[in-house]
Amino acid sequence: MDQTPTSSSPHRVRTRKRKVNAQKANSAVQNFFGSPLTAPIVATVCGLSYLTYIGIVAYLSMTSVGAHSVGLAKSEYEYGFGRPDQVRSVNSAWEPLGSRQPAMFDQWRYSANGSNVYDVRFDGAGHAQRISCSHSSAVRTACPSNFGIALGDTEDQVGAILGPASSRSVKGTIAIMRYPEIGAEFELSEFRVRRITAEVVRPSSRSQIGRLLRYILP
Repeated sequence: MDQTPTSSSPHRVRTRKRKVNAQKANSAVQNFFGSPLTAPIVATVCGLSYLTYIGIVAYLSMTSVGAHSVGLAKSEYEYGFGRPDQVRSVNSAWEPLGSRQPAMFDQWRYSANGSNVYDVRFDGAGHAQRISCSHSSAVRTACPSNFGIALGDTEDQVGAILGPASSRSVKGTIAIMRYPEIGAEFELSEFRVRRITAEVVRPSSRSQIGRLLRYILP
C-alpha cells in the first residue's frame, strides 16, 4: 500500500509551518537592519556598553583602604595624613622618622595610638602602590572594610563574597589570599582576616568584570 504523505498529511503541514516561520524570522531581521532606526539603536547600545566597561575599570582602579587611596603622590599623602610615625627603605627595618623628610623613603607607617597600623609602599615615581591596615587583636572596626570584608571575617566569608582567590599561599601561621584583578589582598591567621591590603590593579579586564559582578550580585 502506498505510504507517501499526501499534501494534507501532518508531515507536509509541519514542514510548511517551519518554512513559513523561518521566512517570517528572516523578514523580521531584514526589516530591523533595514530600518532607519537600526543604526542609532545599535550605536546607543554599543555606547552604553563601552561606558559601562570604562566605569567598571575606573571603579576598580580606585582601590583604597578607607581614605587611604592607591595612586596618591607622597606629597599628597603627607598633606592628607601627616608625617608618618616610622619609615624604611626596601629590605631595611622600620625606624622613627625623626626630623628627616619622609619623601626620602619608599615605605611609610602610620599608627593610631597603637590601635591600628597603616603601611604604605610607594613606587619609583613616588605614588602609593600598596596600602595595608592591620590590628594586633583584629578588632573588626579598627580598619575599614574592603569589598565588604572586615578584620575578623573568616576565610569562608571572604570566598563567599569574592569567590576563590586567584592565588592562596600559606607560610607558617599566615595565609595570604590575593585578588590582583581587583587590587585586594587579605592576610589571615587562624582562618580569620588580620590584615587588609589594597594595591595597584593588575590589568585583566575580563577577570576584573567577572570578579566585580561576583561582588555586586547576590
